[in-house]
This record gives sequence, structure tokens and C-alpha cells, in this order.
Amino acid sequence: MIYLLSLIFIWMEIYYVFNKLKLDDNFKSRDISKSSKLDILYYLLRVFYFFWLFQGIFTNQYELFILLISLRFLSFPFYHISKRLYVIWSNILPSISIIFILVIFIYGFIKG
Repeated sequence: MIYLLSLIFIWMEIYYVFNKLKLDDNFKSRDISKSSKLDILYYLLRVFYFFWLFQGIFTNQYELFILLISLRFLSFPFYHISKRLYVIWSNILPSISIIFILVIFIYGFIKG
């Protein structure tokens, strides 16, 4: 189940890359009427993603899940060090996350 969810979260990250400005604006304005059904699905999946990361810590691939969590937490120091560094990090973070999620999926598919 954890490995099948990785496909959904890969889609979520790709959707975020292509709709980043719209999703961020909708989230900041907190106006649900501007959001499409896919946007709302993205937000729900984002919440579920963090539960998935926590659950993944208790699997045999806990190192990759801890790395994914650590990547998210790296955003906070970058934000306080330099806004420019934070913008660069927030733009490459989805790509890095996709790579790690793909590794989790491939490992689960092979070991499965």
C-alpha cells in the first residue's frame, strides 16, 4: 500500500510543479471558490502525504522517508538565511522529492 501511494504522490508533486503559482496564491488567499477540484484534491493529498511520510518511518526503507522529511525541514533554515536561497530550494524540492519517491516505488515494486 505504501508503495502504491508513491505513484499518487509523484502525481501530486508534478501537479505542484506545473501549478505552483496558482496553488500558492489560492493557499495564501484561503479562497476555496477559486480552487478547482484538482486543487482541492492536491491539498488533501498534501496532508495525506505527511501522514504517509510518518508511516514510512516504520518500514524497511525508513532511511529514504527520513531523508524526505529532512528535505522538507531544510526549507525553514533556508528561509531564515536568505529569501533567494529559499526560492531556489522551493523550486528544486519537488524534483528531488519525485526522485526519492520514485526510488521508494521501484524498491517496493522489486521487493514487493
